[in-house]
Amino acid sequence: MDIAADCEHRMEPVLVTPSQPTPAHTLCLSNLDDQCLLRFSVEYLFVFAGHVDVDALRTALSRVLVDYYPLAGRLGPGDDGKHVVDCNAEGALFGGGFLPGLTADEFLQGSAIAKPHESWRKLLRGAEPQSFLGVPPLVVQVTRLGCGGTVLCAAISHCLCDGIGAAQFLHAWARAASGDERAATSSLFTGPLAPVSLTFTGAHVQRLKDRCAPWLEECTSFEALAAHVWRAWVRSLGPPSDLRVKLLFTVDIRRRVKPGLPEGYYGNGFVLACAESTAGQLAAPSGEHHAARLPGDLGVDADGLEDLDIGAGRPLHVGPLTSETYCLFLPVVDDPRGVTALVSVPEAPAERLEDRCLHGLDDVENEEQ
Repeated sequence: MDIAADCEHRMEPVLVTPSQPTPAHTLCLSNLDDQCLLRFSVEYLFVFAGHVDVDALRTALSRVLVDYYPLAGRLGPGDDGKHVVDCNAEGALFGGGFLPGLTADEFLQGSAIAKPHESWRKLLRGAEPQSFLGVPPLVVQVTRLGCGGTVLCAAISHCLCDGIGAAQFLHAWARAASGDERAATSSLFTGPLAPVSLTFTGAHVQRLKDRCAPWLEECTSFEALAAHVWRAWVRSLGPPSDLRVKLLFTVDIRRRVKPGLPEGYYGNGFVLACAESTAGQLAAPSGEHHAARLPGDLGVDADGLEDLDIGAGRPLHVGPLTSETYCLFLPVVDDPRGVTALVSVPEAPAERLEDRCLHGLDDVENEEQ
């Protein structure tokens, strides 16, 4: 959805510093945190029907940054070539806005999840693409809507938090805002990309798993969904059949390493895994079952962001600000077994991707399409 109206900014963004003194030291990024592919911010967008007290939210951010003080620091180069975070308490960037011409219902436009649009960037000033060094690793904007609703956007440096860690921080912030002071522990992509939003109900997910049952004794929701979307992506783009294509996905290692990561850890706790096949194998009639064998014994992580309450009740919408970089599996409000997949493809095959992903899933017979 294109947000045509201008966002009124009645205050300049301010730096929110921790409300109490925090350790003034330099922390070296771990090998996981210092990966080149993590040198960007993950941008979150939440739409709430209710009003939020912006001053209370800013005060709560100051309190929670005492526990999450690296997010108030600055990333920089270290002496040994690795990057570090200077825990200098310079602060996170906090801004506000007002969009009187937009309501929460208009934002959603009846969709299960709204499709990201470039115009949404006006909802997050200060997070424009630039160097990841020497800038606030946490940027926030709270925008009031004409209906009384609220949009919360947050950009969090991936060098400091992965998805689970970011969810941990956001929930800690929400608890502080509610008065709970518990401490928180050759390219196929040519031309402009179009975001595609695909919502799979719990019944859809089960049908995808059932399709794989004759070939796999046990099939997780992640295996079924990843295989299905990967295959639909390949079939929609139509690459040469002998082209080798890869599916990169993250694996949470918090409970897989020995000893496990400590309770409350919110840095990056994942490794990248890779499945590889040819486009021809994936596009074949048996391709879905072939693809489902590749990811391995993994599940869909539930980070609970659909329950985030900053004082306005549960969000009506949870999703990214943009989705050009990766495919995301997101929770569906009021359908605990449902999953929404957000993925961007060139504009031409976008409609084909949506059709190949969802066509036939509501059919009783569930025959292969």
